[in-house]
Amino acid sequence: AFRVLNSLQYLALHTNQLVSLPSDIFVGLDDLRELYLNVNHFTSLPPDLFFGLANLQTLELSRNQLTSLQDDIFLGLASLRYLWLNSNNLTSSGLPPGIFRGLGNL
Repeated sequence: AFRVLNSLQYLALHTNQLVSLPSDIFVGLDDLRELYLNVNHFTSLPPDLFFGLANLQTLELSRNQLTSLQDDIFLGLASLRYLWLNSNNLTSSGLPPGIFRGLGNL
């Protein structure tokens, strides 16, 4: 959907009542730095949703209905500095051990 916007650095999809996203929606957004998906209705996210977003620095996922996250969902996001997961339905059992590995800039 956004592939032709390959220079896009900021994408705000917050407060849209979204319930799901296709796993390839962010493919080609290599320059994306900030992604806002907060205040939607996500209960889960595809495991490879953020694959290829190596330059992403800010990821806002708060105020959704997430109950768990896949083990590798943040894999490859080495530039990530800010991650918001507050106000979801996450518990410690919904966060696999090592989910934040490779995120040394947080």
